Amino acid sequence: MNRTLTSPVLDDQRRADLALAQRPLEDARGLPPWAYNDPAFYAAEEKYVLRREWLSVGRIDDVPESGDFFTVSLLGEPLIIARGDDGEIRALSAVCRHRAMVVASGRGRTERFVCPYHAWTYDTTGRLTAAPMMNGSSAFDKKRCALPQLRTEIWQGFIFVNFDPEAEPLAPRLKELDEILAPYRLAELESGAPPLDYEQHFNWKLLAPDNWENYHVLGVHAKSLLATGMFTPNTEYLAKPNGAFTAWMNPFKEGNPPPVTLKEFPGLPPELKRGWVGVHVYPCHLFLASPEDSTYYRVLPQSVDNFQLEVRFSVLPELVDDPAFKDTLANRRAMLDFVHVQEDAPALEATARGLRSSLFEQGCLSPEERPLWEFYNYLVPKVLEGLDNER
Repeated sequence: MNRTLTSPVLDDQRRADLALAQRPLEDARGLPPWAYNDPAFYAAEEKYVLRREWLSVGRIDDVPESGDFFTVSLLGEPLIIARGDDGEIRALSAVCRHRAMVVASGRGRTERFVCPYHAWTYDTTGRLTAAPMMNGSSAFDKKRCALPQLRTEIWQGFIFVNFDPEAEPLAPRLKELDEILAPYRLAELESGAPPLDYEQHFNWKLLAPDNWENYHVLGVHAKSLLATGMFTPNTEYLAKPNGAFTAWMNPFKEGNPPPVTLKEFPGLPPELKRGWVGVHVYPCHLFLASPEDSTYYRVLPQSVDNFQLEVRFSVLPELVDDPAFKDTLANRRAMLDFVHVQEDAPALEATARGLRSSLFEQGCLSPEERPLWEFYNYLVPKVLEGLDNER
């Protein structure tokens, strides 16, 4: 039943519900409905998973030069991602140390961040450089008023941040994935068109991982991706369950692969020319790699029923400003927008409504939904361990 949690500690019935998602795949069920709807369970996810793991916020080509910056809201925290004068990429709090005014929004290039409230000024490394009329305050210490920083790590050209200062680094757990992805040269790619931004009013897990399987191509994308042969409901797994990521190959329709409209990655081996590679780095970093581009889904959880989604594709740098590919790049962006707005988003919104039904209980997983099952076996133990350690 769709019970509402009144305490952050799970009762026995709820633990039994979660255990159903951890059974062997052939006997497993999905997460219980309350795992998508309950603010207390989301609070536990945020505390024990999202604030302890590496979350992707953008790409290095978003901040190619010193002074370049963009802003995001992540878990309700306003952040500035900036490349400082020293060339280092940092994740800074966007909140002024004086009276909590947000000091920057959007994206751009600057030499300093000036608080609109009282003109406190910070350089691009977060250091406070000016605080007018504070000489009379004995409590004020300029050196202690830098913008707080989160840990950052660059992996395959993606910028990751972590709220936990003691978290293990990201790269070592992804060595096997590095080998799989090496032919795509992801760190060298650049955005082929402006990103698509969406505010989603449902739980983040409905996209990552619940929409990150190829089974739903049969229904949601039957008239688009399936009909063109671009995607099929078939999945070949590229790595065993490992608690860090899922990677799969979705082969193009046999005998009818989509035509190359951009430029294939040089040196791509034949086995990677057969279709798409899909990757989910836990908890919520998603991207696809085709023989000619990579599509990145930036998922920024905000609350139990809200997350911000940015979708973009990246290509070889020489294609970005080549007039010969202008229309193709625009068409690729329009296709991504259509697939999400007209197909994926309505399906996920309808699922979110269905999960609030008192008549729905945990459904059985298909063997084709292994990506979900792998993620559930990552998420549930972390939440339970965190709750148990506080009891």
